[in-house]
Amino acid sequence: VGGASVVIDNSANPIKIEWGVDGRSGYRFNENSTPINLNPGMGSERFVIGTFSHLNQPISPGTSITRVDLRVALGIQGVSPFVETFRLFHNETPNNCTPPGCSDDIVTFGPGDNPGNSFVVGGTTYFFNLLGFSKDNGNTILSEFRSPENGNNNALLIGEISTVSNVVPEPSTYALLGTGLVGVIGLARRRRAA
Repeated sequence: VGGASVVIDNSANPIKIEWGVDGRSGYRFNENSTPINLNPGMGSERFVIGTFSHLNQPISPGTSITRVDLRVALGIQGVSPFVETFRLFHNETPNNCTPPGCSDDIVTFGPGDNPGNSFVVGGTTYFFNLLGFSKDNGNTILSEFRSPENGNNNALLIGEISTVSNVVPEPSTYALLGTGLVGVIGLARRRRAA
């Protein structure tokens, strides 16, 4: 969304978008081609969706994008291509400023923008969610990617697949709930009588 002289190339891997006047900035996204293996007893598993790169060069004010939707086809064993759209927000900061780091462009995604999806394989329901960016092979995952000016800056985009359990409460849980309700009703009657 927004930007001047925007060029998009999604015909190959990596996917590319460039923008700007009096200079060019852009994103590259190289999808992970290794399919994800699902294990019904896995609980949750983190994985690399792909490598996100930001070529951060000085551009004229007002020529940057503000948002981009990144569509990725996830390869999941036993599932036809699972397409997910990630909404990324771009904050183009001033190109020359002090202190150090104030000219880092910032890429984020909002929690409401990527609610995740579920799918069923072999009777097990799985839930997919975007966790964030990592510059240290997944040890630290952040919802914000800071990209220093005049650099080609990279981070892994990390996702998670987990199983969704439909927990049926045990009979003792119902007994505790019933006892609690009886106590609340009794307390309400006592207050009315007083």
